[in-house]
Amino acid sequence: MKKRIYFLLFILLGLSFGCSSDDSSSNLNETGQRLLGKWYFGNPAIIGLATNNSFTFTSNGEVTYSYWTGGADNDFYNESGTFNVDGDIMTMTFPEGVELTFVQQVVFENDFKVYFEPVDGSELDAYEGDYFKEGYSEPYEYEIQISGYSSSSQQYPIAITYYWDEESGTLVSQIVNSQTNTDIVNSFNVVAYDKIGFKYDVTGYEESIINSVYITNLDTGSVIFDNSSLEIEDEQVFTLDISEGTYTIQ
Repeated sequence: MKKRIYFLLFILLGLSFGCSSDDSSSNLNETGQRLLGKWYFGNPAIIGLATNNSFTFTSNGEVTYSYWTGGADNDFYNESGTFNVDGDIMTMTFPEGVELTFVQQVVFENDFKVYFEPVDGSELDAYEGDYFKEGYSEPYEYEIQISGYSSSSQQYPIAITYYWDEESGTLVSQIVNSQTNTDIVNSFNVVAYDKIGFKYDVTGYEESIINSVYITNLDTGSVIFDNSSLEIEDEQVFTLDISEGTYTIQ
């Protein structure tokens, strides 16, 4: 018998989020834009993807619920529906299934991790545990090595500010004071989730360029970034997005 599934999610953003979508064809508000993508029911860094159920939200207002059927071939059953967000209320509607209504508070720990809390008046319990967006990564210890050149005529002080993100997505930093020679060489270890970066300050001195950045995952022994053709100038900020594998210099 054909029925409908209604999932009503009361969204409470744990972090402020203030950018609008570049997709002019989408009618989703900021909350809806933040939900776009694939969200796994379990931590993919621990249980993998072979049996990991998920919701996938797309900018055209479609949602796919994918769950493992339990077969030996790791087959998934997909059920497609639609979703919309009005203010902080999201409604997911599926054309088939059991009639269920969930009212639950969704707390964003960061852009890649959320958990659900029960809301007064909900007839059913909220989903327990954390949900993980595609691209989520566990925190690892990284070594970031930078090198470049400075004036060959004299030594001068250099202050290097290293940045990395915590689980909440908040960036933290630490300043390392050093001296230049004919070259600039420095390294620093951080425990980061998805962002690593640095800037340097040699205010009042000339001829300083960082042209090489080398980042190693110390837990796995793998090199995640190696570029020796950069031109990072005084006070410019280099940021690596680990999950995307992209970087910016601003």
